[in-house]
Amino acid sequence: MERDTSSPEAAAGAALAEDPPYSEGSVWSVQFMQAKPGRTISYLAYLRSEWKPLMEAAKDQGLILSYRTLIAPLAHAGDWDVMLLIELPNMAALDGYNERIRELGGGLVSRRNQDGSQLHELMGMKLLREAILG
Repeated sequence: MERDTSSPEAAAGAALAEDPPYSEGSVWSVQFMQAKPGRTISYLAYLRSEWKPLMEAAKDQGLILSYRTLIAPLAHAGDWDVMLLIELPNMAALDGYNERIRELGGGLVSRRNQDGSQLHELMGMKLLREAILG
């Protein structure tokens, strides 16, 4: 079946399909957290002592490329104030990712505060792909 290139829009669409304006970059797993009231500093301390060593070990083993922690003031009651970002090389890196992190974390995460759930609430998650503009 031939493409319709009779209109300028159709011709532009056909050209973009052959030469897309971006290439696919790394994949980002983003978690939006809200620290429990009065617990932001404690939550950040938990992330430093428990999550950061796990992310460093994952980076050392090539499971992830990088990670970031961003903070922001709450805009409203249901908003996030801590954003956790984990960069993976591609979508295929997600295959078995949770199991490998769980195995890796088994020897790293202390038993005193294993999940930090009393310090935060998960508000949402996104999986993003970087679009590298050509």
